[in-house]
Amino acid sequence: MKKTGPGRPPTSINTGTSYALAEWMMENLNELSGMTNAEIAAELGYERSNIVAMWKTGKTRVALHALKGIARLTNTPLEFLFPLWVEQYAREKGVTAQPYTEMLSRIVTPAEFRHIQAIRDAGLTCEHLTDDHKHIMSLMLIGPEGRAELFT
Repeated sequence: MKKTGPGRPPTSINTGTSYALAEWMMENLNELSGMTNAEIAAELGYERSNIVAMWKTGKTRVALHALKGIARLTNTPLEFLFPLWVEQYAREKGVTAQPYTEMLSRIVTPAEFRHIQAIRDAGLTCEHLTDDHKHIMSLMLIGPEGRAELFT
């Protein structure tokens, strides 16, 4: 795990609890956005750039309104970041995140929804799909490299 500040890891008492979102931001935020902490803070409407460093160390929870901007700046699906945010929020509030993260695992991306809609448009529901339907769909969705591995 990367260290922050003067040699302190994100799990340090001095920097706060390590959250998956903080760890993801530490590893990816600047690289994926191509921006400095100050530029990210300004783009998200924050006057002080240290807010980004505090998010990365877990010292401060990422505000929900900032999450959408982080997704946009890093070109990361909000469907990926939101469960990490929920885990951070739940741990800070002292509640179990599991029921919420299980529910969020059922959220689909717009691209995934188009596949679901195609099934519905064909007059089928997931309950009506046979094992053959599921096998054909999995072959379609794994991509050419995965399919090639199946037949070698």
